[in-house]
Amino acid sequence: GAAASFNILRLVPLFLIPGVIYITQPANAFEIPILVVAFVFGALVSAFARGLWSGLFVSLLVIWSIVSTEFVVLGELGNTASGKHEVPAAAQDAVNTPNSLRGGPSKVAVSEQPQKSLFSQWLPAAKIPSNLQSLSVVLPCAFEGEFAVKTVEALLARTSASHLHEIIVVDDGSKPPLSKEFPENMMNKKVGRTQIKLLRHEKTIGLIGSKKAGGDAATGDVIVFFDCHISPRLGWEEAFIRQIGRAGDHRTIVVPYITSLDPDTWEEVPSNGGSAAMYTLWSADFNWMSNPKRDVPLMSGGLLALTRQWWEEMGGYDGEMIAWGGENIDMSLRSWLCGGRVEVATG
Repeated sequence: GAAASFNILRLVPLFLIPGVIYITQPANAFEIPILVVAFVFGALVSAFARGLWSGLFVSLLVIWSIVSTEFVVLGELGNTASGKHEVPAAAQDAVNTPNSLRGGPSKVAVSEQPQKSLFSQWLPAAKIPSNLQSLSVVLPCAFEGEFAVKTVEALLARTSASHLHEIIVVDDGSKPPLSKEFPENMMNKKVGRTQIKLLRHEKTIGLIGSKKAGGDAATGDVIVFFDCHISPRLGWEEAFIRQIGRAGDHRTIVVPYITSLDPDTWEEVPSNGGSAAMYTLWSADFNWMSNPKRDVPLMSGGLLALTRQWWEEMGGYDGEMIAWGGENIDMSLRSWLCGGRVEVATG
């Protein structure tokens, strides 16, 4: 009897490894080869493990290895498929002009096919939390010129007025000042139900300082950081708010999919997809992931949303970080290590 029970327990890895791998796969990204690999490893562990506990330990190592390898493969595919973000020649010219020093125009997109695991397919759709209704959108702008105006106009046109509480444009030492680019009836005034605010730095202090100034000045329930050359898809705000409220607390940072934008038409450039997440290798190289699951190991930094409460609890951006770059790593680590999370917004 004891021998028979032991033989049955030895079969646990055979079903445990492929079962866990299957459950963790997004429904729209499931691949049979991954399941076959999991079954093969499960059979090997069942055949050679000397006991239940050693079998479980090895099974956990195998599961971790398969999931980790998937992240690397997805990242490499992202670099080949869409992570390079090919932009038209006009967009590349715009990047090289003084009016667009911080990258080419981009489209804020939410996943049109929400990625659901086996368990989440049967869950009801998440509702918008009652305490996450108003959005403060922060736009750090330096020498963006008409791109800043187009971005504000796109936000007003493509965002529900009931959620868009304010747009905070942080002019980081632009010459001429951005106030001369905007229509008189827009600057520091209400457009419909949305307050437009302009914060001006007479001297350029850098991207991180500009984002921190805008975030500290925000008064909405949710703070959204966008680049000053974007156009969102319709419905983006509700997708952001739902994702932030998914876990039932205020500790979720949400990032969108990012695609390319034509600077002349301000319309999305057709491509194979977008990117939403990054990961870093030991060499410190950044790789894009074109098809991440819900959790994001490292956000790109330019486009994100979080609750004002989480912003204040984490202390916002580090005031000692200067110029550009690194704040995305800092904020990602702080969120993950302090009981929060970083997730992709799904429609």
